Amino acid sequence: MNGSAMSGQTRPPALSMRGIDVAYGGTPVLREVSFDVPAGVLCSIIGPNGAGKSTAIKAALGLVTPSRGSVRILGEPLRSVRR
Repeated sequence: MNGSAMSGQTRPPALSMRGIDVAYGGTPVLREVSFDVPAGVLCSIIGPNGAGKSTAIKAALGLVTPSRGSVRILGEPLRSVRR
């Protein structure tokens, strides 16, 4: 058991997206996307072509700016952890 588990504290998700909206040229691509990826978990994103998988990853990396919502990495806002 690690120290945080013993003290009753929970670790923040490695990635947390809340209410993300992204549009390209005024055309909505993502609407109200929310999910958490726990630390230490291997995750995949699946779906049909054009479903917004790449756009969600780009938003998580800060390569596109959501018009709404928030992205957090290990509990911190994306802008404070991105270099």
